[in-house]
Amino acid sequence: MKRTVLFTLMAVLVLLVGSVPAFAQGSYPPGTTWNSPFVVQNMGSTTAMVYVEYYRISDGAFISTATESFSLQPGRGRLVDPKLNPDPNLTAGLYSVVISSDEPVAAVVSEEATNRQMGYTGLPAGGEKVYLPNITKNYYTFNTPFYIQNSGTSTTSVTIEFFYFSNGQKVTSATRVISLPPNVSYEYDPALVSDSELPTNKQYSVVATASSGGSIVAAVNQISSNTYLAYSGFSGGADTVYAPNIVKGYAGYITPAVIQNVGTVTATVTVEYYGMTDGVFYSGAGAKNVQLGPGLSLPERPWTWPDSVLPNNKQYSMIIRGNPGDKLVAIVNQNRSGPTYIDGTAYNAFTAGYQNVYIPWVMKGYGGYLTPIVIQNVGTAPATFSVRYFDLDTGVEYPNAGAKNFTLNAGQSVPERPWTYSDTNLPNNKRFTVVIEGQAGNKLAAICTHVKSGGVDLSFAYEGMGRNP
Repeated sequence: MKRTVLFTLMAVLVLLVGSVPAFAQGSYPPGTTWNSPFVVQNMGSTTAMVYVEYYRISDGAFISTATESFSLQPGRGRLVDPKLNPDPNLTAGLYSVVISSDEPVAAVVSEEATNRQMGYTGLPAGGEKVYLPNITKNYYTFNTPFYIQNSGTSTTSVTIEFFYFSNGQKVTSATRVISLPPNVSYEYDPALVSDSELPTNKQYSVVATASSGGSIVAAVNQISSNTYLAYSGFSGGADTVYAPNIVKGYAGYITPAVIQNVGTVTATVTVEYYGMTDGVFYSGAGAKNVQLGPGLSLPERPWTWPDSVLPNNKQYSMIIRGNPGDKLVAIVNQNRSGPTYIDGTAYNAFTAGYQNVYIPWVMKGYGGYLTPIVIQNVGTAPATFSVRYFDLDTGVEYPNAGAKNFTLNAGQSVPERPWTYSDTNLPNNKRFTVVIEGQAGNKLAAICTHVKSGGVDLSFAYEGMGRNP
């Protein structure tokens, strides 16, 4: 009997083989042509049969003739590029995608245009609520179009509510109620909304609520004149949240975090920094016992702490702690800007860890990219793991690459850098899938960042998908 696992690669699975007129009016730069290839990885223990379905956002039509199918061995991946789909019915435009399989799968999307890139992780079927911690309208030049997808099996009503970032007050004029058929996405671009409905030069948090029994997911694009970042919406929070990679000045990066209370009562927030690899606890840095009301967001900016409290030019892991029962989420933006590079990436902090973590898309030199991975132990006891690399195109494993039997203390992070392995052990100019295998009871999380040097933003980050065998 087939078991279906639903993944949603929302809205900006953008098939802009030609330009889309809406892009000339909203957040996206006029005249840009966006395409969104994605990689699917098998997280199961046996060969998976995978199906890819496309749904047009403008009218909700299911483009059945464009459906793609293929098999994947365990741990292996496949690149799917919508612009290469031969079906003439898959015309230029915005699509949502559903990936189903008889084994659990992971997926990551790269949204690409000339001199622009951002990406995010595909999502399993969600719940009745989705939380978006950082939504802006012309705030420090950023606009954040977002996309809500119905991941359920029947049409659902969705209420979209905006709250001021600064005080949590509801923006009643901005509330929208929409109807979404199954698998279809809805696009909301703040740049196209009147100021009387949604005031400009403001920062917001958003809560989307489906009707009883409904299931929704969401993705957000954060767009400025020269920086592009994306993140996925949250279906709920936890009293402890983990961020594997926080940077203060290292390699030119700064990494602000945005923490949101998605619960119904005031949360108490404390932020902890730990040195990457050495695990040193910097007790003087981080917000302490901050009272955060329901729906409110809190910025945490590493560079605001003096070097005597939090040393410069270092990488850290972060733990965000609330009281038992608090519901917190967080996103982290990884930014740097210099004469030869501009990078803007974002990832979701983690509320849970898993024994195994899957990284669908890793590169060593391919197209000029480097893709560092950062692995964090989000459990309460030491964790021991090994890293396996598989060729994305052939499935061949490279057994001499990857950390082996590496032990991490609770809360600690460590980088995994593909370019540090010899070309004999891990060939250059290649694409890979990666599996991080822990031991029974381990709780691991990981992010992957795609970085390419240059004077434009050609980078993105995403979260690894976890599974307990």
